[in-house]
This record gives sequence, structure tokens and C-alpha cells, in this order.
Amino acid sequence: MLRRFAMLIKPLAALVLFGAAPAACLMGGPDPQENVEADTDEASSALLPAGSPCFKDCQCELGTACRANASGQKVCTTIPVFSPPPPTPPCAATCQCSGSETCVFNGGTYGTCQAPKTPCSSDCDCGVSKRCSNGTCAADFGPYPQCRCNKHCPSGKTCVSGLCQ
Repeated sequence: MLRRFAMLIKPLAALVLFGAAPAACLMGGPDPQENVEADTDEASSALLPAGSPCFKDCQCELGTACRANASGQKVCTTIPVFSPPPPTPPCAATCQCSGSETCVFNGGTYGTCQAPKTPCSSDCDCGVSKRCSNGTCAADFGPYPQCRCNKHCPSGKTCVSGLCQ
């Protein structure tokens, strides 16, 4: 119940924090798609810019991922973009996307935030926070799986019972 409440207030908190100084402590919130790395779990309410120390991708802003630097410390690192650049900054996990968007990997290491398709033919078209009902993506109130199909998982992993493996 607390996780659902946190999800409802997350957009409001982001607006409030937008004008405030970065928080020293990061508050966790639910993530429709848990970060696909083994050492990550929940989204942060204040996303960190490139160069900031981190523990999980969900702490880093869109276009960055939590990776170890040369000294072994994990920091938010800019995701490399090759030509031609994607229409939106790349994502490392759905928690970096806004609203009902899902980070869709389509076989790559990084994905792009995509809105659910309308009309839909399966839950895979709707991302992880919605279900396909009568050809339309409808709200699903959780618990949310990490994935609904293989396109929600990074390259080399498949969706098995809601988990990228």
C-alpha cells in the first residue's frame, strides 16, 4: 500500500524537488520495471546527473546509467549514443521514463522510453504498468513485473515469468 502511495506522489515530488537543491538522501519509489541489473531495485524520487555516485540505474537521470568508473566507484555515466542518435535519450531502466512509458530495449544494451501502443494486441504492447484489454492499454495496479515480454529486457536476456533472466 505504501509503495502505491509513493507511486502516486512521485510526479508531485519530482516537481517540488526540481526547484530545490539535490537531496542528500534518496527516497525510494516503485518502478514498473525493476532495474534489470541484479544490484538494483527501486526508482529514486530525485534523479542524479552524470558523474554523481550511485548504486543503481534508477538513481540516474535519463541518458545515464550507473556504471563503475576506472577506480571501481559506481557513478552515473552518460550512455554512449551512436549515429544516428535516437529520438529520445537512451534509458537503462523503465524507472527513468516518465508516466506510463516503458524502457524498450529491442535487443540492445540500452533502450528508449516508449509510450504504450494503442491499439494493442498483447500486454507486450502496453509496457509493464498496463494490460491489453479489448485492444486498448488499460491501467494495471500492480504488482508490476520486471518485464512482460523479451523486448522489455536487455540484449541476451529473456522474460521468464515476469523477470529478465
